[in-house]
Amino acid sequence: TSAKAKFFTRFLELSYRDDATESIARIVAPIVFLCSILVGVIAFLLTGRVSDAITGFAAILCVAAPFSATIAGALPVYRSCSALNEEGSMMAGGYTAETFAETDSVLLDIEQLFPEGSIVLHGIKTFAQGRIDEAILDAASVICSTRSTLGSIFINVVQGDKKLLKPVDTIIYEDGMGLSAWVGGKRVLIGNRELMINHGIDIPSHDYENKYVGSGKDILYLANSGELTAMFVLSYHADKEVYRSLGIMAERGVRLVINCSDPNITRKKLCGLFGYPESQLNLLSSKYQQKCAELTEERESAPAAAVYDGSLFALSDLLNCCGIIRQSSFAAALLEMIGIILGFILVTLFLFTGNIRDLAMYVLLAFQMFWLAAITIVIALRKKI
Repeated sequence: TSAKAKFFTRFLELSYRDDATESIARIVAPIVFLCSILVGVIAFLLTGRVSDAITGFAAILCVAAPFSATIAGALPVYRSCSALNEEGSMMAGGYTAETFAETDSVLLDIEQLFPEGSIVLHGIKTFAQGRIDEAILDAASVICSTRSTLGSIFINVVQGDKKLLKPVDTIIYEDGMGLSAWVGGKRVLIGNRELMINHGIDIPSHDYENKYVGSGKDILYLANSGELTAMFVLSYHADKEVYRSLGIMAERGVRLVINCSDPNITRKKLCGLFGYPESQLNLLSSKYQQKCAELTEERESAPAAAVYDGSLFALSDLLNCCGIIRQSSFAAALLEMIGIILGFILVTLFLFTGNIRDLAMYVLLAFQMFWLAAITIVIALRKKI
């Protein structure tokens, strides 16, 4: 989950923490050292020449200390973080990348999936005989008091003047149905037909609704003081940038937990609009709304592990970078291990066949340069972001 913060801390601490490649080196180094001693002792017992044993011992240590050790973890981080910096985001090193690459679920607000312009109001059908403008103002007051996809629509209804909005009390989201609240001593309900039926409001038949809901349109009802006031005809559309960002998260197998108070938003609708696997979508239950608010409230300070501008576009790129860094670092570490094993075998063969003196310094240098080039090319060919 993400939250705003006024100040970021612990950057140096986080950036200096060991990543996977450094952890592997700490394990491999003592193993290679012990193996080189063992090979040297065996060579001495077989040949009786101390010089050959020492030469073999030193040669194994040379091939087992790859030139690429300093860049295997750092180069992927440098490339991806440079790309993130251009977008105004940052990440504190390889340890952070490995941590966030394990991301299983992401908590998102429904507003992030439906930015302004994604929802179109096609019409308003009124039912009440009283002042419909006042009823819609009450509805706008409720909607704009929540983080709703419909906020921009209702702001347009009141011509962008937020000063007209009224104080709202006791907003309750009823799972899958909509919102209920008190505005000026009147009970205001905004939701689907199930919400209206649940509160004893008379609503039109399904046949009446069907006149308005063709071509993928949805209906939202408004009731005021126990009386059906209006019916809003809406349609939802997938924003291109949101579609692209969700595609990245879907590829990474991330489960989306959506904080949503719009009853027209269902897992099936999100799957149809964005192509996101329905099994990886969850709508946050109303009983977790308070916990969600606590997790996402603005803080005075936060660890500078990963920082972005709050957009879904930047978040998806940040998570994607973490995965790319981990994959690149793993590929580099794997190539290093292969190089170390092959180098160990090469030196051992030269040593046990009595040809260790033929293993000149330039051969070891060429061997090291080959694996350095191979690892650098593999990292460079992978995506940055």
